[in-house]
Amino acid sequence: MYGAKSAKRLNELRYKRFIALASKNKSVQLNSLPPTEDAAKQHIKRVYSQVQQRKNNSSIPPEEWGWRKENYLKPIKMTQPAAPDNVLKLIFCSCKTGCGSACGCRESGLRCSPACIVCSGNDCSNHPPLEEDEEVSETRNENEN
Repeated sequence: MYGAKSAKRLNELRYKRFIALASKNKSVQLNSLPPTEDAAKQHIKRVYSQVQQRKNNSSIPPEEWGWRKENYLKPIKMTQPAAPDNVLKLIFCSCKTGCGSACGCRESGLRCSPACIVCSGNDCSNHPPLEEDEEVSETRNENEN
């Protein structure tokens, strides 16, 4: 699968492909890498759920098979990070005019980072959620008690 000759696991193959491309000083297009094991597992679960649905097997709750329910069912793409944090901080898109649907980070299921050329991970619709300062969090907890 995915042209693997020696890798026995998807994450190992993904890593080897990433290193091979990065060592050639090429820009690594994340969509050219195989999925993570976690992303593949979620995809397989969703496919199984859809097959069961088409076979009129309603005993399979979609929320246990790769979907989350909000106003409608949304796919769970990953439950684990796509890569270690130190690697994710190095990944950036090269969007020319903002971070819409064609954003390389967004297409890969990632948030924009400070390394992104146009938005720097701040001024776009794909920025990471703001993290509260620990002191602010502690103060809120004290005020609630």
